[in-house]
Amino acid sequence: MLTPRLTGVFQNLASCAPTIAEFPFTKMLLEVAAMTLAATAFTVPIIAINFHRVSLAAPFANLFAVPAFVVVAITSGLAAVAALVLPGDAAFVGWLAWPPAAYLITVIRLFAGLPVASVDLRGIHLEHAVAYYAALAAALVWLNRRPLQHVERPAAARHPRIPRLLPTGGLAVLLALACGLLWLAASAPNHGRLTVTFLDVGQGEAILIESPEGHRILLDGGPSGEAITPALGRHLPFYDRRLDLVMLTHPQLDHIGGLPTVIDQYAVGRVLSSPAQVDSAAYRAWSDALRATNVPVVPAERGQAIDLGNGARLTVLSPRQTSDPTSLNDASLVARLSIGGVSFLFTGDITAGGESALVRSGMDLSTTVLKVAHHGSSTSTSPAFVARASPLVDVISVGADNAYGHPTDEVLARLAGDLVLRTDQHGDITISTDGQRLWLETQRDIPSTVATD
Repeated sequence: MLTPRLTGVFQNLASCAPTIAEFPFTKMLLEVAAMTLAATAFTVPIIAINFHRVSLAAPFANLFAVPAFVVVAITSGLAAVAALVLPGDAAFVGWLAWPPAAYLITVIRLFAGLPVASVDLRGIHLEHAVAYYAALAAALVWLNRRPLQHVERPAAARHPRIPRLLPTGGLAVLLALACGLLWLAASAPNHGRLTVTFLDVGQGEAILIESPEGHRILLDGGPSGEAITPALGRHLPFYDRRLDLVMLTHPQLDHIGGLPTVIDQYAVGRVLSSPAQVDSAAYRAWSDALRATNVPVVPAERGQAIDLGNGARLTVLSPRQTSDPTSLNDASLVARLSIGGVSFLFTGDITAGGESALVRSGMDLSTTVLKVAHHGSSTSTSPAFVARASPLVDVISVGADNAYGHPTDEVLARLAGDLVLRTDQHGDITISTDGQRLWLETQRDIPSTVATD
């Protein structure tokens, strides 16, 4: 009822501008705008009650995004059918679906990143929704009793004297080129920046590092292939399946489970691994994958350093040889990544005992960003270690509603005063730096304070 009314209003407005009215895509865009506004009008209370936030950018984003839905559906269907009927590795058919899907994702991200893309709308309850819908229903009844008068286009609009500058095909080509440039602009690397992304892989850990010169490092692989594959896919283009280095902090399932899949699906240059070994199905799968692909493995040793270019440097602080499964956490590979005056400290699952050994070693543990050890377990992140590291930002890789109670209230209290980010709440957490400043992006934006009303 509302969509046709809004469409008529928009068409009347367009009729006042003959040039706009004659544009080949005007009718489609007007219908999309009307449908979006109508859907927004009917869902505002539901969204406000459940998410406490309403998007202001959605009506504008949909003008660019909705037309791509059909193309995405068609190309995705063709790619799926081709993958079923073609023998062998048919990954190349993904090229069919990639351009429109990449364009769609880019549009969403660009509009979501606008300064006022959404607004908080708290304090909305059921009684407010009932009153809103009652008022909306009354307004629709009132509008329905007053038919909209359609405005006739001026004669000059029906028979324009000025010919179209471009045929419809030419406009389509320009639109396609604009879409491509839009995607390239959004996906272009941040030259000169070091980027660290803490991937949301559930109750586990995986960290993607991208250096200023384009080197890629994956630190751990999460608990399974099903978790790490989509996580990497959110940040790496499907056509460039390259990882220069894979690092394994220690061979426990929540860190090693997804690495056999990574070795199988990506071109891995080499592996830097904690010397710890364990007799487990996950470790055997990892060892088999390494042998099958002949990826070179280098045991991690304290003092190893990797030059990542542009002043970025990764230094190994602490692996320790052990075959005792009960002490695998303290065998974690600990590394410090630095560029300029900014640093990241990756701690694996070391316990308070491992932290104490690092403090006594006298090594530089100061850091800007601390990857909180062992998913926020109370056995780690000791007060002495936190004091020595003195971080500004703390990142906890943890699964939502996990059975371990991670992160514990005790650990969160020790981190009071820092900016604490969690993958269970924020999703993927991306921090990039030029050595002086930090840029922070999260997959899900969570308010720093939670209203209790």
